[in-house]
Amino acid sequence: MGYEHDIFISYSRIGATSEWLDKHLVPMLQERLDLELGRNSSVFFDKDLCPGGTWPIDLGRRLGRSRILLALWSKPFLNSAWCAREVAIMRAREESLNLRTPQNPNGTIAISVIHDGETMPRELGMIQRFEIKEYYNTRMTRESTLAEALYDRISDEAVSLAQMIEAVPPFQEEWPIEAADIFYDAYFQQDRVRQTAPPRFST
Repeated sequence: MGYEHDIFISYSRIGATSEWLDKHLVPMLQERLDLELGRNSSVFFDKDLCPGGTWPIDLGRRLGRSRILLALWSKPFLNSAWCAREVAIMRAREESLNLRTPQNPNGTIAISVIHDGETMPRELGMIQRFEIKEYYNTRMTRESTLAEALYDRISDEAVSLAQMIEAVPPFQEEWPIEAADIFYDAYFQQDRVRQTAPPRFST
């Protein structure tokens, strides 16, 4: 099957962030990526998990079949074991492919700061990031000046994101299998009651 998604969005599911993604960020990002890539783009976030599926396996497969990961960085981001795991899997992919080296500076992780970018660990600090925290307002409307400003910002960043997407290495069949195994094992290793609903991605 190869790649299925251009971008996998990783985020800490605090408050109404999921609704903000669904109403604002994802539609804007897809529209601009369609233009930059010259084709229909695919942006995945956890709202798109299939009802009745086995979500840790589905989530891992989706990540494994994504070209790049976009981390929406906030102070609680690494408090979420799932966010940390998603980034760790993509960093492992980068390392296995010798990415982010002087010989090949390309990567498969992009970071957009929606709150407090000062808490980022050193390893991720080398990744050039873009800030949209002034546009992160879960109460804004689609017709607001704030939404217009976010659209302009996403339009600018879509150029670089499209370049990242087009530069990814060829797909490897083991990626979705390995990610699904990691997520499945992690789910059953948690010291809490098993969930029957999609993940909250925060602790």
